[in-house]
Amino acid sequence: MFPENRYLRERNERNIHFKKEGAMPLPKKPQVECPDPKDSGQSLSQLEKRNEEIYRPLPGGGARRLDYEGLLSQKELDRIEKNYPVYKEAEIKTGINWKILAAVHYRESSLGKNALAKGNEYQFDGGYKSRTTGKFYEDTLTAGKILQEKVKEAKLPSLVGDEFAGDKVQRALLGYNGLIYKTPENSPYVMNQFDEAHQDMKIYRGAHANPRWGVEHRLGAYTVIRELTRAFTA
Repeated sequence: MFPENRYLRERNERNIHFKKEGAMPLPKKPQVECPDPKDSGQSLSQLEKRNEEIYRPLPGGGARRLDYEGLLSQKELDRIEKNYPVYKEAEIKTGINWKILAAVHYRESSLGKNALAKGNEYQFDGGYKSRTTGKFYEDTLTAGKILQEKVKEAKLPSLVGDEFAGDKVQRALLGYNGLIYKTPENSPYVMNQFDEAHQDMKIYRGAHANPRWGVEHRLGAYTVIRELTRAFTA
C-alpha cells in the first residue's frame, strides 16, 4: 500500500533540495491528486490500488514511479532498479548517495551494457586500475570511495548519504572524470543535456582520437541524478 500524499511530499522535498543547493529547478510535472475518499466517491481500497499502479516498492523503502516520463528510458530505469540494492548498500558504506553512484555507472559503462567495460564497469584507469576487482558490488564501493577522495582533493567536506545536488556533487563528478574541462559547467560528463545551455556539448575523445573533440549526446551524470529524483522516491 502506498499513501500517495507521502510520496508526493518526499518528491517535493527533493525538488526543494535541488533548488536550495543552487541547481536548476526541476521542471514541473503534473501531480496526481490524492483526494479524500469522502470527497472523491472512491473507497480507500480504490485509492490504494491506484497508488500501487503508480508506485513499485524498492527494497528497504522508497519506490519507483511507474508513470515517469523523462530523459531516461524505461530499460535504463529497469537496470537501475535491478542494481538499486547494491547502490544503496554502497551509499550506506561510503556516504555517496545511491543516485550519484548510478549516474557514474551510467556514464562509465551505460549501466554495464558497454561490452568494452566488462569487468570494469566504473572504468577505473591510471592509478586506480589496480583497484578493479571485476565484482560489481566491490567496484561500486570503490567508486564511492574515489568520489569521496575527489571531494577531499577539492578541499570540500565529505559528502553524506542525503546529498545528491549542489557544488560538492558536481565537483566530485568532475574529479572522477578528470579535470580537463576545468569546471563542472564546462564538462559534458557532468552537465550534458541538463538545460538549454548544456545541449550536445563538446567532448574530448583522447589524444589519439581523430578528431580529438566530438559532440556528446548522452546525459551528463548530474542530469541523470536529476532524472532519478523524478523517477524514484528513494
